[in-house]
Amino acid sequence: MICSLHESLLLQHDPQLQLVRWQWNGPLSLLRFQMALERLLLFSRQYKIRQWLVDISQMPPLGNDEQAWVSQRWVAQFARIGVSNLALMLPDDLHNQLAMEHILDSGRCYTQLNVQFFADFPAALDWLSKTPEDVQRLEKEWFVAANTAPQPSIQNLSLDKLLD
Repeated sequence: MICSLHESLLLQHDPQLQLVRWQWNGPLSLLRFQMALERLLLFSRQYKIRQWLVDISQMPPLGNDEQAWVSQRWVAQFARIGVSNLALMLPDDLHNQLAMEHILDSGRCYTQLNVQFFADFPAALDWLSKTPEDVQRLEKEWFVAANTAPQPSIQNLSLDKLLD
């Protein structure tokens, strides 16, 4: 299933693989960034997601405020949702790659997360999936969604549930 969880996130969910693939879209501001990542946590908790494929390759450079918020507040919440595998697409921007490495280092005390960096989606999906057919199915779904009309939005997510 492909959907828009927040105006800045395009999301693909595969319940069988307990997988979420997400891509950042559009400009970056602290509030927009916080809201999107909080909704992503809530979605992952509600749907018992255990694997993330993260595409921040086109994300604008992360500012100091975004990095500090993720490292100091968000990472601890992320650790509680139970994601065990994190596949990261290498950012085009060296600044974001270094920022992501710093964030991952700051989160090591919270979780035993398997992290791999990838240069292409098929390799990342291969690492996260069970069969080559899963890779092909997910790539086809993503390609079709990326080249068609805007995706449906998930509206019933309450940020209050993040505070449990």
